[in-house]
Amino acid sequence: MGGAAGPPPIEARSKWKPDGAGLRARIGVSPDLDPVPESELPALASAGVLIHASRVLRAETPAAFAQPPHVDAAAEGLADLAPNAIVCAYTGRSYALGPDADSPTRRRLEERAHGAAT
Repeated sequence: MGGAAGPPPIEARSKWKPDGAGLRARIGVSPDLDPVPESELPALASAGVLIHASRVLRAETPAAFAQPPHVDAAAEGLADLAPNAIVCAYTGRSYALGPDADSPTRRRLEERAHGAAT
């Protein structure tokens, strides 16, 4: 009853398995020396979402974290991977400066990241 089931999926027909090249999305993350964001994001991401990390040198104060040049260099480096978004993984800066400081930083980093949402 019914027609042929069709060929098996490509993954079953090939000895090569998908390499996780971010078929659904690519997300860049720029933490300081804290390894938690870099390990949590892949655990939270859906299948087909690839996470790339670019470390930012620790600043002297939380408020200085998102100031040029280090976080800008991280955004530029991640931009070469064509991410859909970049996560600036350092909330201490937002606590120190308040939410009004986030928008100018976001705009500057999006420009450095060639338009990737930040």
